[in-house]
Amino acid sequence: MRNAQVAEGVRAQIDLHLDRVRRRLGFDVVFVARVAGGERRIEAMSAAPGFPTDHRVGEVRALRDCPVVLAAALRDPAAFAGQISEADAGPDAPDAVVGVALHASNGSLFGALGGIVSAPVDMAAITTAAAAMAVSLDLLHDHAVAAQRVRGLLHEVIRERRFYPVFQPVIDVATGDVIYREGLTRLDTTDDTSVPQLLAAAHSVGMGPALELAFARAIIDADEGWGDNAGIAVNLSETTLHSAEFDRFLTQVEPGLTVELTEYEPVRDYRALAGVVARMRAAGLSLAIDDAGAGYTSLRHILDLKPDVLKMDAQLSTRVDTDPEAIALFRALQTYCDETGTVLVIEGVERHEQLVALQSVGVRYVQGFHLGEPEPRLGAQRG
Repeated sequence: MRNAQVAEGVRAQIDLHLDRVRRRLGFDVVFVARVAGGERRIEAMSAAPGFPTDHRVGEVRALRDCPVVLAAALRDPAAFAGQISEADAGPDAPDAVVGVALHASNGSLFGALGGIVSAPVDMAAITTAAAAMAVSLDLLHDHAVAAQRVRGLLHEVIRERRFYPVFQPVIDVATGDVIYREGLTRLDTTDDTSVPQLLAAAHSVGMGPALELAFARAIIDADEGWGDNAGIAVNLSETTLHSAEFDRFLTQVEPGLTVELTEYEPVRDYRALAGVVARMRAAGLSLAIDDAGAGYTSLRHILDLKPDVLKMDAQLSTRVDTDPEAIALFRALQTYCDETGTVLVIEGVERHEQLVALQSVGVRYVQGFHLGEPEPRLGAQRG
């Protein structure tokens, strides 16, 4: 996480630098491109307001198809030796395209700085601007190396399934039945890494959806042999719900699964998320809002997403038997859920007194150590 924060700070500084370069030297659009393996990737860019461009940060293109890199290679062929052939570079670059080589502090080639400019430009000033970026490029390179190391570890964890599922029941206190089991994950590891830490690392390098869905598939695979008809739930973040991996997951999963939307991050676009929820429901899945009342969850989650299940955070239930205002809150929530057909689940029930207080205001569905701890499926094999 610390490495990711450093990288974000470096990228912010590069963005400011590019804005200054664009304004001072008259570029319509200017960007930093990393080159490797015959490809270039845009790491940062700045475009003049209203200037039409189809470039975007993260875009990858073959070096021979990038005029800015070709212009830089034409200007400094030695720097790009082994990256671009003479045939690719060609004899000329378009007049409106300018590029210079970008080097790290040790002199190694990082990529190119350049873009589109509609008037003659001071090449010495561009070269100076490129040289001023060396330290920032070093930090970006270090971040990329560290991120690749994390991705390698995550691929190993997923490939070798170095984790196992456990299940905690949600109980109907009126009948004693399990209405569904929340699938959770434990790691098969001897180090001090926790599941939240591993998920945070995965999201920081773009592998959050892959890891979350690997956990979900392990939970689904282990869901058998309970001797009842209770369903299961898996925890997924908004990032995962918007991913291509989740689209594939929807085509593979059986109806009846509940997806608990986690509080990993604030919702960026409720309309888009509501569209995903609609596709989930069309596939026979249900939505639960997890840890309502904590972190990034809010009343807007409830009103805009209209969950099938509303799970109240454990921190809110700890004083339900001692605080009149807390019990008033749960009474109001139960009334709302009764009127809207939403299932209200209270998490964190660890004492009999909590259970009695909740039942007194009509709460029927609860989860917590007082009623059942997370446990592996009977007979399941770990690892």
